[in-house]
Amino acid sequence: MCLKPEDSRYHNFGGKGIGICGRWEKFENFFIDLGDKPEGMTLSRHDETKNFEPGNCYWSPRKGKICNNRARHTIKHEGRELTIPGWSKLLGIKIPTIRYRIAKGKTTAEILRPMTPR
Repeated sequence: MCLKPEDSRYHNFGGKGIGICGRWEKFENFFIDLGDKPEGMTLSRHDETKNFEPGNCYWSPRKGKICNNRARHTIKHEGRELTIPGWSKLLGIKIPTIRYRIAKGKTTAEILRPMTPR
């Protein structure tokens, strides 16, 4: 996907500049970093604009993968572009809160502002 232009999904990865870190070009290193693929899981990235590399990749439930689909709503903020679930996980804001703020027409900074404790 990242390295082979003939792959049907290349345009979504390598064609957009997404690559694989040099360390992971050897499967043994990938395996050391992430281990066996757990059953029912798939490889995901915290930041979909960055490469497949240590610190950006993790095993996630396959059913949740749909949330990372590029057709889903993404938000750009301070040089990062993430899906709503990605921002939710990163900032600890509940997905419905983010969606509510979007529906209310809030600015990006307001949408991604952490909740204030009561």
